[in-house]
Amino acid sequence: MKKFLLIGLILAICVLAFPQGVLAAVDDGSATVNANLPPIALVFDVTSPAGTWALARGSNNLEPANTITIEIDSSRPWTVTAVGATTTHTGHMMSGTAPASFLENAVLIASTMDTSGFKSLATTQNVQAGVAGNKLDTVFSPDLSQLVDDSDTAKTDYTITIEFTCTES
Repeated sequence: MKKFLLIGLILAICVLAFPQGVLAAVDDGSATVNANLPPIALVFDVTSPAGTWALARGSNNLEPANTITIEIDSSRPWTVTAVGATTTHTGHMMSGTAPASFLENAVLIASTMDTSGFKSLATTQNVQAGVAGNKLDTVFSPDLSQLVDDSDTAKTDYTITIEFTCTES
């Protein structure tokens, strides 16, 4: 019993002499931070050509009067991509008149603001990009080109749907 009293007395002295070494206090807390993130203000509008594209054998560029107009209003960096929207012969002009056919060469696209030249709509292409702050209310018209081969079937109903996508970063 004397041993227990002696050990208890030594422990009591240690607690009083070194309280932080023997008894450690734990405290935690939390804080709530509220924030508002305004929605992205992106306006993206694509206007289809007004007329019919008159094609001939050889290289054809879409006439300026029949251009596609794209308008972007954004305060963030943005990129516009384009691809032919058909699942068969992507990027090619198609005819629905029986027998269904397509032009041998894919339609090409280029931006008047991008100097890298024409790109095939058979795959997704970066057409235009803008940097936050200096490209607000941007309007541009991509150029289209179609090479018509001698082997292409003459028809009056060739069409292509081009899917434009604008992405902000």
